[in-house]
Amino acid sequence: MPNIGWWRIPISCGYLGVDLFFVLSGFLLARPWFSSELTGKPKPSLRTFWSRRLRRIAPAYYASVIVVLTLGLGTPLLPRSAIEGSLGAWNLGSILLLVQNYVPLASNNLGGIGGPWWTLSLELTWYVVLPVVVLGFIGRRWRVTLPVLLAVSVAWIFLSANWFDPLIHFMQSTISPTTSTTLGVPNDELRMRQLLLKQLPAYLFEFGIGVALARLEVIKRLAPAKSTLWWTWPAIPVAAFCAGVFWLAATQISLFMTWIHPTAGGVQWIRYSHTVFAIGIGLCVFGIAFGPKVLRAPFTILPARYIGWVSYGIYLYHVPIWFWTSQHWHRSPDSAAEAYLTVFLAVLGASTLAATISWLLIERPFLAGSGVRSRSAVAVVVVLAVALVATCLFSGRALLS
Repeated sequence: MPNIGWWRIPISCGYLGVDLFFVLSGFLLARPWFSSELTGKPKPSLRTFWSRRLRRIAPAYYASVIVVLTLGLGTPLLPRSAIEGSLGAWNLGSILLLVQNYVPLASNNLGGIGGPWWTLSLELTWYVVLPVVVLGFIGRRWRVTLPVLLAVSVAWIFLSANWFDPLIHFMQSTISPTTSTTLGVPNDELRMRQLLLKQLPAYLFEFGIGVALARLEVIKRLAPAKSTLWWTWPAIPVAAFCAGVFWLAATQISLFMTWIHPTAGGVQWIRYSHTVFAIGIGLCVFGIAFGPKVLRAPFTILPARYIGWVSYGIYLYHVPIWFWTSQHWHRSPDSAAEAYLTVFLAVLGASTLAATISWLLIERPFLAGSGVRSRSAVAVVVVLAVALVATCLFSGRALLS
């Protein structure tokens, strides 16, 4: 990133969206189990839960795969050989099954053009273990479960960075020199350890914070008699929100300075930074969820709601569009900073447009349970399937090799 002054801090903090996504995933998805506990109603159907989650993330994801293949295939980052033959079957097959986090040769997400996809692979794993993790937060178990999840996350990060040598060697053995060159996946120890750091155990504490907040929200909503606890006093959520904002600001400045002046201790700090960020994000979510309406008001206006609708699409498309824009933007501005900011704004606008189309034509139909939109969802599936097959056949003959 060029030198654009202190603007580098807010622009480069986009990764916090991933941590916010994980905390909110625990917060929003765990609530039905706690509602069942307090009301005595049956627990949520796992089949229905997993079906809804797949309908939410899969259609737009597969559309983005088509876009990435269309924009990137044949470029230096994504040669046609990357999706041809048996190698292509492993690579593209892992991408389509959303298991690329567990297949080292597919972990580059089609040349890095599909960079955000690794979080969806991790999120899918979270959907599997969520019904079990929630049990640890029933009653007063959370007092033990949340520290345990923190310990698991910290231990996994430490072991992934310093131990697990047999596992690292096995992962390296799955990538030959030819495969490494073709797919752009470095076959070295550092790369394999970085892949382990992207596994679910490293983020369990973030999800756990969301689950703990979900329990508090359900108690306040369904058990008013219990809502006289200290955490419902107005001053507490406001203080928590302010503390969360300060915490995030301080940690981002610290991380920014570490990037400028890297040290051995700084490298260790970066490894654990997401666990630290989760605390600040949790405090902010706590303040917004339980504080006065003035803290929630900004999120109820139409522009904020619109961003919420299209945020998933923006996340999926911003990297492919950035890649394409960087390849084809030939303007020569007066400075590198101007070039960066110009491309940044162009990518933001194009990503928002793509996300809006994705929301209206792909995502929203799948969120409807019945009726016209439900029938539209079937049409979307057919169109996506045909488009994916056509893209592969036209671009790389992957399905015929």
